[in-house]
Amino acid sequence: MIERMRRSLQDFQESKPGRRFRDRYDRRHEEQHSRLSPSSILYIVGGVLLVFASLILGPAPGFGFGSAFVGLALLASEFMFIARFLDKSEVRLRSFGRELRDIWRTLPVSGKALIVLIALTILVAFLYGLYWLFFG
Repeated sequence: MIERMRRSLQDFQESKPGRRFRDRYDRRHEEQHSRLSPSSILYIVGGVLLVFASLILGPAPGFGFGSAFVGLALLASEFMFIARFLDKSEVRLRSFGRELRDIWRTLPVSGKALIVLIALTILVAFLYGLYWLFFG
């Protein structure tokens, strides 16, 4: 089982960005003979539970919103429209990340320090708000 998971992850990483989730969908459905196998039901139920749980518990420490992407990835292996959505999202996020990286590299040290200071101030204010909300 662990070897199969390693191979699946390796295949996913070797796929071209913008095609990863569709390739995973295709590989998964080549293996299956019936549409609603027990593993398909597990993927669907697990994906839906992860997405909803992460939306509800997202602000809580530990669980976070990142688990929603894991749930969507599980669902993408069963539904082509989710696989297409995640492929398009990956390409757009990579492009956005490159633009941010290029902007960050051109900023002077004082500009970077100011951005970090503002981000830390917002984080502290958010954490204080959560503390006040739950314990205040």
